[in-house]
Amino acid sequence: MRVRVLQLVTVLAALVSWEVVARAGWVDPLFVPAPSAVARALLRIGGTAFAGLGDTLGKTALAYALSVTLGVSPRPASSSARYGCCGTSCPPT
Repeated sequence: MRVRVLQLVTVLAALVSWEVVARAGWVDPLFVPAPSAVARALLRIGGTAFAGLGDTLGKTALAYALSVTLGVSPRPASSSARYGCCGTSCPPT
């Protein structure tokens, strides 16, 4: 319970700091808009934003699965072919 409260306080402090910095004009709002401006924009474009987000997350998950599959699967084949063993790391003879 104590950890959860600390996590919540940390996130809220970060959001408040971000809002203060953005509203004070210390950063360019084009690159770092205030959280309240992001929330207003998200509410305004709502469904379109979530559809695009879902599309992006789906493509990212597919790319990750392909990269893991293609990057990890050749390893057992290359190690067994290199040493002439069945997946064990036998020293060359």
